[in-house]
Amino acid sequence: MIYLDNAATTPMSAVAISAMTKVMQETYGNPSSIHGHGRQAGKLLREARQELAQLLGTKPQHIFFTSGGTEGNNTAIIGYCLRHKEQGKHIITTAIEHHAVLETIDYLVQHFGFEATIIQPENQEITAKQIQKALRDDTILVSTMFANNETGTLLPISEIGQILKQHPAAYHVDAVQTIGK
Repeated sequence: MIYLDNAATTPMSAVAISAMTKVMQETYGNPSSIHGHGRQAGKLLREARQELAQLLGTKPQHIFFTSGGTEGNNTAIIGYCLRHKEQGKHIITTAIEHHAVLETIDYLVQHFGFEATIIQPENQEITAKQIQKALRDDTILVSTMFANNETGTLLPISEIGQILKQHPAAYHVDAVQTIGK
């Protein structure tokens, strides 16, 4: 079998498996505990957070670990929208988003009265102008992926970010497919 979907799921490298196995066997303490095993686990967690922050060009305190992309998207989107619903209830996203984003936004629409504008690709692409055109005064969040998990298409996140500098809406980017690539 030839597997061509390495953007969505890539086999783990032997080095990563070895490092992970060693940590799971030797550093099994709760990183929030004050005993020796906990302090060692906490140290490894802080180091991982620092390394990831450097890779992403951000601060370690801005890194939150979740079990995966779906949980991360849920936490970011639902948390932000419910916290800021007094400023508006309009969300913009695209039709090519992963179902983890689309279903999360649909949940907010169905259960909390949010409105969503779903941008459709034009000529097989999403443009920053489409996002700009969809912005409203009550838009509080724009959520796009960086790279489509099926086609590999890159979205113009820098251009969208520049547009949003002139608007109070937050910008959530699902970059699961692009981290480290």
